[in-house]
Amino acid sequence: MRARLLFSLVLVLVLLQAIELRGAEPTKKERKPTTITSDHLEVNRKLHWAVYSGDVVLQDRENDITILSDRLEFFFDEKMEEVKKAVAVGSVRVNSGTRRSTSERAEYLPAEQQVVLTGNPKVWQEDDLVSGSKITIFFNEDRAIAEGDGKTRVQAVIHPKKGGKDLKREQESR
Repeated sequence: MRARLLFSLVLVLVLLQAIELRGAEPTKKERKPTTITSDHLEVNRKLHWAVYSGDVVLQDRENDITILSDRLEFFFDEKMEEVKKAVAVGSVRVNSGTRRSTSERAEYLPAEQQVVLTGNPKVWQEDDLVSGSKITIFFNEDRAIAEGDGKTRVQAVIHPKKGGKDLKREQESR
């Protein structure tokens, strides 16, 4: 059971990599665009940031990822070419295939390859669920930490897979 929980948390890592807007180096094939729509966009090149607000929808067609939030903030390097930090705030939802998450805030730090979900974060892989008060994903380390805060405890709900390897392992261990 513990191995299954760890496996589920690791699968969550793939979902949360969606927050990174810059992918791998371009290949010879044509890359699909990322589109961001919102009610309002403010860009300040002097301060190196851009803020989308009001029903924000980010669609990364290259990686089949959709991010929805009330506000999406980007903080750039001095040349406005590299994202230093991205923050989604308010009713944050991330969808990618059978993976999805919800939270009130998601902060992504590309240099650290880390994302922090707060505000009632929940992460699903198919029907499996992990929740707590804070979920931190470390992409480079293939590791995640779910934390409670004294009021909210960490919870993992793992469903048996019909006919899958996990069900066979469970039957063999009996």
